[in-house]
Amino acid sequence: MTNSPIWWGVLLGAVVCFGYAWRLHTKSKHETAVLLLVLGGFLLRLFSANDPFLSPWDERFHALVAKNMMSHPLRPMLYVHPVLPYPPEDWSANHIWLHKQPFALWLMSGSMKLFGTHLLALRLPSVLITTLGIGAMYGLGKRLYHARIGFDAAFLWAIHGMLVELAGGRRAADHVDAVFVALILFGAYWALRTAQQRRIGLALITGLLTGLAVLTKWLPGLIILPVWALWAIHYRQYSWKSWLGHGLLMTCTAFVVAAPWQIYTHQAFPVEASWEQYYNYLHLFEGLEGHDQPWYFHLNNLRILFGEFIYLPLVWWAWVSIRKRTDASRWALLVWIAIPLGFFSFAATKMPAYILISAPAIFLITALAWQHFKIYQYRLGRWRRLVQVFILGLLLLPLRYSLERLKPLDRDEAAWAKRIEVEALRQPSPADSVIYFNVPHPIETMFFLGGTAYGYAPAPQVVDSLRGQGYRVILRE
Repeated sequence: MTNSPIWWGVLLGAVVCFGYAWRLHTKSKHETAVLLLVLGGFLLRLFSANDPFLSPWDERFHALVAKNMMSHPLRPMLYVHPVLPYPPEDWSANHIWLHKQPFALWLMSGSMKLFGTHLLALRLPSVLITTLGIGAMYGLGKRLYHARIGFDAAFLWAIHGMLVELAGGRRAADHVDAVFVALILFGAYWALRTAQQRRIGLALITGLLTGLAVLTKWLPGLIILPVWALWAIHYRQYSWKSWLGHGLLMTCTAFVVAAPWQIYTHQAFPVEASWEQYYNYLHLFEGLEGHDQPWYFHLNNLRILFGEFIYLPLVWWAWVSIRKRTDASRWALLVWIAIPLGFFSFAATKMPAYILISAPAIFLITALAWQHFKIYQYRLGRWRRLVQVFILGLLLLPLRYSLERLKPLDRDEAAWAKRIEVEALRQPSPADSVIYFNVPHPIETMFFLGGTAYGYAPAPQVVDSLRGQGYRVILRE
């Protein structure tokens, strides 16, 4: 259970790692401190990933499709054997499932293939990739500015509440968003190295990661390219021809990675692929699935995701960038934030995690503000106390949010009760021959038990017909 002594020990281990990491950080032992951050971040995500039941939105659907991909990696399916009619456009009840790009699902499927079909194996790729993001965040900050900035930004990534929740499958879009945000960060790190060193091999890696980001959650993954373009201008390693050439190389590499799946699905599953393409378009102009929010939703949500004081560092950074308008490196971070914020604010469908692709840039700006105002406070006289409250808030407010998201004191009897309820339906018959009707958790039933499950009871003649075809029908009263 999540609240067992073992898991409380895991959580305590994370806290100890973070505490020692800060202690070493203050002594300028940054590399060792980051290793402790990575370990602490891993333990924190492991704690989050130990929930005993699938989360309702969207983990249960991703889990079932990933499980079915273990046998059919190029045929993503929700219902493998849909014995009742279904609407192809309903991603929560159809057969061929193209509602998300496949890369995160392939990772989840591969993990379960290696370690078994259980929840920790399902969540392991998200746990590991967001843990690796801690090191990437440090590397990005160190290369751009200083090891101290890299550490502060890496700490903010390590303890960020929603990133930890996504790795544990607790929030909508769960593992897909976890993998997506991490790939954006990895791509940005290699884009920076490409801008600084102008090597074709680095450009190919950047293009590969950009393509994988697109293959995880579609076109917002391209944000890596304009960020690279501004960094490349800043470091002046390129002539304008080589700048265009490297940009074209990265774009083509991303296209080669992401395009084959789009071509394949439109040929193999034309009805479902065309609908999903149209459905993506509808996100721009309709508030789908109850996610209709005002235009300022993401702007307002920044305070929840990154702490109420986050607006001050962002305004400070924008002001500094405008004053030094020729510094393209500063504008790279602004563009990294402004393009997603503007695009997703325009789109009618709004969900909290959409803006997370800008999280690495926001962490860097927060770290820069932290270090700047720690030094600047001594010049402010009577305003010094106010600045100290601001500095403290930049750290404590994200920590508070992380604790709120983890919910370590919440008991999980309800989740275990659901798990037991599903397991009680298990049959001795081969899973593929069993059909469950009128069960409270049909998607979860198919993940844990196999077979085919529906949340309602069909007409009696349908049940008789299925039994006549050799199926074992379980009709729950």
